[in-house]
Amino acid sequence: MGSVASSRSFVSREPTCQSCGKCHYGCIIGDEIDGVPGIQRVAPGFGRKTALKLLKKHGSLANLLGAAAVRTVGKQYVQDALTKHADYLWRNFEVLSLRRYFITKL
Repeated sequence: MGSVASSRSFVSREPTCQSCGKCHYGCIIGDEIDGVPGIQRVAPGFGRKTALKLLKKHGSLANLLGAAAVRTVGKQYVQDALTKHADYLWRNFEVLSLRRYFITKL
């Protein structure tokens, strides 16, 4: 079996799932079926409408987090959530991307 580091090599921080929008949205709001908690658990007030609005504007999780790192992308609680919990969102992205990668390979 490969190590954790080698298993991460095929998961980039760019969109890797076929339903990219759904994957990025799931990273933010969570996916109960896959056991991925949403950001609202660590940042109350960051809900579905906010996530949808930001993803429509920025196109992907990578673009959104990149923009949040250099400028304000929304209200203060949104900005704080994106900057403080970027690693949390990337972990969600990796989990959802891995699951979709293995499902499509089966």
